[in-house]
Amino acid sequence: MWTPLTETILNQVLNAGELASVTRDRAQVQPDPIPGILAETAATIRSRIASGGRTRLQGSPDCIPAELMAEAGAIVRYRVLVRFALAMTDERKAEWQHANDVLKELSSGSYVITDDASDKTPSPHYSGRPIRWGMSRHGGVM
Repeated sequence: MWTPLTETILNQVLNAGELASVTRDRAQVQPDPIPGILAETAATIRSRIASGGRTRLQGSPDCIPAELMAEAGAIVRYRVLVRFALAMTDERKAEWQHANDVLKELSSGSYVITDDASDKTPSPHYSGRPIRWGMSRHGGVM
């Protein structure tokens, strides 16, 4: 299921002190950076899915697969903490790095999102054979 990436994710990924600091500082910063961070994160995830070529994009431009919401949360948290100059633990940096590793897998096509609309294999399907470039070994005979 593809769901929109909204500001409610901040309640899930930030603790109460961080959320209070961000809320206080957002009022002083114009324009508000949070909508941009959310839109940029959703666009990044969608572009990585599209570049993998094995999963069909669904929903509006702010929708991402529900199974990637934890990775989106780690990316949003990292960007918000950096933007508002708040402290970040090594555990959170590791979660952000893991999220980036998942994005690399999406780009390469090795991570395929389940298609909610059907239970058939995503198209195009990778059969497992290595890709071979260059001249055919069969001299033009199939």
